[in-house]
Amino acid sequence: MNTVAGALLAALLVLPLAACSSDDAESAPDPTGPTGSTGSTGAADAADLEALWTADLLVPPNGAGGVDAVSQGYFIGAGSMDNSAGTTNPTPNVALDYGIGDAETGEIVSMAPLPGLPGTVQAIPGTDLFVAVAPSGWELTQGGPRVTGHRVGVVDPATASFLWTRRSVGSEVLGMSATRIYLGHDTAKGQPICFSVDDGSLTRDAECRDSMWTTTEGVDGVTWSANERLVDLPTGEQVTIPVTQAQDEASSEPLWTYGDTSVWVEGGDVGYQTSTFARSDLGLVRVDYTYSGTDPYASNTPVSPWPDAVLQLVDPRTGEVTSTLGQVRSGTLVGFAGDIAIFEHAGATGLRAAGYRLTD
Repeated sequence: MNTVAGALLAALLVLPLAACSSDDAESAPDPTGPTGSTGSTGAADAADLEALWTADLLVPPNGAGGVDAVSQGYFIGAGSMDNSAGTTNPTPNVALDYGIGDAETGEIVSMAPLPGLPGTVQAIPGTDLFVAVAPSGWELTQGGPRVTGHRVGVVDPATASFLWTRRSVGSEVLGMSATRIYLGHDTAKGQPICFSVDDGSLTRDAECRDSMWTTTEGVDGVTWSANERLVDLPTGEQVTIPVTQAQDEASSEPLWTYGDTSVWVEGGDVGYQTSTFARSDLGLVRVDYTYSGTDPYASNTPVSPWPDAVLQLVDPRTGEVTSTLGQVRSGTLVGFAGDIAIFEHAGATGLRAAGYRLTD
């Protein structure tokens, strides 16, 4: 296993940990599947996946850190603001560089961010590219600083450079496809205006209109969305349970719902189980997280526990498990780069990224 220095991957947003439970405490771990499904077949026998590489991620003392987005072959973090002079940022109150990692090797390079305050980055569907949006100007008012403008750009991770940057017509990406980026700006007649991914030109074509609805890609004609509900735990805290609902992409007909889980008490520790779903090149993947120990949302918890994650392929139309891909200990999934799952773990500087290949 190769360990890559991650000092260049600074200022990345930490993916929130999820935890959940059923309303019944002290029950044995017994996760149930979606309505009409067979549940978590093979989860108990999942083999541990071996990391292809690991990379320490530098978390600024006064900033956040982590992997923000994963594209077809890369992962990226969109520099946060570090105001600790002389520590990790020699110029306080300036956005830190982006960190771009190769999903195959874990090698990380840095790249100058969009000028201005730290912004956001997202993977452009079906490509290696990322789109970045950041505040580019502000003014002081009686109520405090007010943002006066934004910039948008497309990052080419292969060259660690922008394909193009432009003055943005919005503060966030509202729709996206492999060819178009929609930021909510329309003509006087209500026609959407998009940036072309390849050169940043403004377009008002059918591809632009289609991109308004394709930010989330489906799998085999199925899309899904997640809601949340709070559950009281026997320890007195509450945890958030994600509840995923799948629907037919064409007809919007509901297909299945998954959100059941369980809670158990063992040796004085409370255990939780929860599941999320993610698109990959292999199909729709269900990630079953198991937490044990102190409640990660408790205010008096010094360090949040990291869950074990079991990855399973499911039939998109039924939600039934079709095969088990493997288990990753003490980590949370950030995204898939081809057949490589990118996870975050606890690291020497606060966080560590790792890549796990899901196929032989």
